[in-house]
Amino acid sequence: MNPPTWDELYRTGESFWESPHPICQKLIDFAATNQKGNRTVLDLGCGNGRHLSLLASKWQHVTGLDNSRQGLLQARQVIQQDRDANVCLVLGDMVHLPFSNSSFDSLLSTHVIYHNPMALIRQAIAEIFRVLRPGGVAALTFQSVRSWRYGYGVPLEPNTFIPDAGLDAGVPHHYFDAVELMIELRNFTLWSLELEESRNTEGHRSSHWQVILEKP
Repeated sequence: MNPPTWDELYRTGESFWESPHPICQKLIDFAATNQKGNRTVLDLGCGNGRHLSLLASKWQHVTGLDNSRQGLLQARQVIQQDRDANVCLVLGDMVHLPFSNSSFDSLLSTHVIYHNPMALIRQAIAEIFRVLRPGGVAALTFQSVRSWRYGYGVPLEPNTFIPDAGLDAGVPHHYFDAVELMIELRNFTLWSLELEESRNTEGHRSSHWQVILEKP
């Protein structure tokens, strides 16, 4: 199976969100309430740029990184409409972030990290830890084993499956339970761990973990 590239997926225009994810506002609220830095923030896997303007309204310098040129082209159109946004767009890979240690006060990543086998997920988590400054905050989402798609597709490794149908056929999906997730995030201080769940028109349950983390 040849997985689709993210450029190909973005060109479909059918499988991606336009409104900011609720955890973006949670990151803003947490950073403000706990007096965390508001100078630099990274949107890791920024895609079509749906969070960039909101982040730019609260942080002085916003960086959006994605491995899809097509996604970044769409993100550029979004930020061009917001002349007040101070945003830098970067083409890059989540497992080899092109930033120095302790570059960011805050970091956001939604529906991105779990599209990998576990070895690469661990590298991405390690990179997040590296680029956050001490005391920096990250807001992340992960797939839950409660999702209706858990077990759907071709098994790759424990709790990781490759869908063989749909727009994201060929793209790995790893599903976490709470214990595994806390183990993988053990180097951070965990401030919040919540399930975000909803059902589609067919009654199928979507289930994702929302986590707020701090680098000690």
